[in-house]
Amino acid sequence: MKCSKCHENNAAYYISHQSSGGASIGFCDTCAEEIGIFSVLRRVESLMHGYGMKTDGLSVLQQSDFPIDFAEECKTCGTELREFERRFYFGCEECGIVFGSLISNYLTLLGGNTKDVSSVYHGTPPLSYREKIDIHTAEKKLNEKIDAENYTAAEAGKARLEKLEEKRARRLCRASSYVKKGKTRIPEAGKSERNRILQKSGVFARGDRNWLMSSIEIRRNFSDYKFPTKSDGAMKEFVRRYASGLLTEKYARGLKTILWDECAPAERNALQTSLIGRRLFPQSSILTDSTMNRVVLLNNMDHITVLSRTGEQDAGTAVAQALEPLKGIERKADIAFSSRFGYVTAVPKYLGTGLSASVLLHLPYSLFKGRTYSIPSLCAAKSIKCEPLVGNNFDQHGFFKISSTVGFSRSEEDIVAEVFDFAAGLIDEESIIRAELKPSETRRIANSMKKVLYHATRSYRLSYSDALSFTTFLHLGLENDVADIPGFRLDDVIPCLSSAFIMYRDGGRRYTVNICEKRRADLYADLVESWQQPAITGV
Repeated sequence: MKCSKCHENNAAYYISHQSSGGASIGFCDTCAEEIGIFSVLRRVESLMHGYGMKTDGLSVLQQSDFPIDFAEECKTCGTELREFERRFYFGCEECGIVFGSLISNYLTLLGGNTKDVSSVYHGTPPLSYREKIDIHTAEKKLNEKIDAENYTAAEAGKARLEKLEEKRARRLCRASSYVKKGKTRIPEAGKSERNRILQKSGVFARGDRNWLMSSIEIRRNFSDYKFPTKSDGAMKEFVRRYASGLLTEKYARGLKTILWDECAPAERNALQTSLIGRRLFPQSSILTDSTMNRVVLLNNMDHITVLSRTGEQDAGTAVAQALEPLKGIERKADIAFSSRFGYVTAVPKYLGTGLSASVLLHLPYSLFKGRTYSIPSLCAAKSIKCEPLVGNNFDQHGFFKISSTVGFSRSEEDIVAEVFDFAAGLIDEESIIRAELKPSETRRIANSMKKVLYHATRSYRLSYSDALSFTTFLHLGLENDVADIPGFRLDDVIPCLSSAFIMYRDGGRRYTVNICEKRRADLYADLVESWQQPAITGV
């Protein structure tokens, strides 16, 4: 059938009139867009989901991107359009359909091409979603055979559909059994255990002297439950036990549960600092090993956030390690996934893979030579941001966090590889600067050591940034054999001399800025002396 408008191209979309005996008119892709068919259909779909009705979720509508009016509210979780525009958080999987076109415009601004579905998510959908597609296809074929009165073929189609549904039912775990397992498999950490974990949390799984730590986060949500921002306390407790029970025995071994609401304020601040400034929310939980290098956050922004912190510098290996605990979860549970956006996360910028990656770097020679100013401009053409570990100045202490900005448009490995390659480039430049250091510059470092040691041990007040600056210059002195500090360790400073850790180690006291800086000055002076005389102090 030719297009009813241009009469040239073959029709791809049809409008039938049942009252006219099934007569229909058809339009090609170009003409359908021109006359606004997609705009109407997208609006209908948004309104249907906004009022709690369901479509099959697999139609071409979810793979198209046209401006539409939106439903005023998602009836599944109660997220209103105004609330979504203000906070920009999804409350459930359905929000991706209700507010889908608004999100498409946002992702386009961040660099995604949402007209091509494959550009939002590159990878294999979870098993639960593939099963939904198989069941949907079987239902469609069955209905077609019934309409054609081919009842023999319909019987075979019905048998296939029942087999697929039975297979899905057997695979999906029963929530009640996993709630029971989750209650006992991962024990809660008491106060003394939390204290031991925090004391070890500053030990880096270091790749080398510059590459302090690699960090990969992967977010997942359950399809049938509201996201944590819209869940009540009972639902969060259910999800905590459910998710804990879904972890494999191998991964769960050695983990402890830290309940956020049971921690004192000082503990909470220290926990957030040890996770490099990550904000945690009420009624969330942390499943962690003794060093906080293997962490699962439950009921934070998303139902599950797996955090893998290692010294790994190979993108493929790092991604494989981070994805390991999710294998058991995705085999058993129904995971929130969209054909249009990939994995559905609470924060839209992580749609697609649900992944973000970061690297913590120490670049003392680049700081010494004044090269750190150029780092932000190098990030401009990439989906990467670089920020100082503390403060806003790029010329202060030489510690930087390189991280990805979006989780879509590329595969998991490509996102991580971009961050790792950028970090490796900065380290290569650091190595060149170190190799080309002139004798006059080495003498300059040597001449500054006396002054650095004096201020490091006799300052009346010391900010965290200043402590990091002294640490960087002492590191330069040690590497150039002009500073006698054999016990030097970066782990003694990050995050141990942050304000949160100082107040935590002092029994949870709440200090003003002035008092905290005075306390840090005393602690840093003791630390430098221990570096100078490790045999005497026992370091």
